[in-house]
Amino acid sequence: MPHSFSVNKIKNRQRKSIKTKLKAPTLAWEIFADWIYLLGGITFVIGSIFFLPKMKSYGDTGVWIFIIGSLMYLLVTGHDLIASIKSIKINKVNTIWKRLEFLSAMVYFIGTITYLIGSVFFLSEVGQVFEGAINFIIGSLMFLIGAIINVLEITNESSDKTLQLMNGTAIMYIGGSLLFLVASIPYVWHGISIHDQSIIYNYVAMEYIGGSILFTFGGVFSMIKTYQKKEA
Repeated sequence: MPHSFSVNKIKNRQRKSIKTKLKAPTLAWEIFADWIYLLGGITFVIGSIFFLPKMKSYGDTGVWIFIIGSLMYLLVTGHDLIASIKSIKINKVNTIWKRLEFLSAMVYFIGTITYLIGSVFFLSEVGQVFEGAINFIIGSLMFLIGAIINVLEITNESSDKTLQLMNGTAIMYIGGSLLFLVASIPYVWHGISIHDQSIIYNYVAMEYIGGSILFTFGGVFSMIKTYQKKEA
């Protein structure tokens, strides 16, 4: 699952601001957040495996893994959104870049919430697969929009190495969001035969697995960028 990989620029400006009224986020938090995203991506890969038709009897296990992963992501997307809001209030400068940073943080947060809610709907005790799929579709669209916004912000980056890592992160997040979006659509279909359902859901699970792997690699690129900053 993606998150705003441009919000670190907000944190850098907060550290450089002498007039900062609140304690600036530390590099340690950025490293912690990257590890959370990496672990979250791995949990989504594992959870997606349980969406395979042959793992149907363990479906709830996969859903609970998704819920845990979503909560892990929510910790970071929520922090990113708060950091963006604080940056705007502290610096009191409403530039196009700040608006884009806030917008990307907001859509990622909304996307994470919808994934969390959607996962709960997929639990057998709840049994609202249609509603769960709708939430996943909305969440995937939010992540796709967030990644596109971040692509626009990449043009404001001066370092070539950072630019390459951000491009890699954007590609992984956009690809992962598209796979999750496409994979969620069949769950809203009605009247599918049992035979076709097995075939379709097998492809769906593979798309979820592929999307989760891309999200994980996006987290790896983000982590490399953070450690590069640490060594600078």
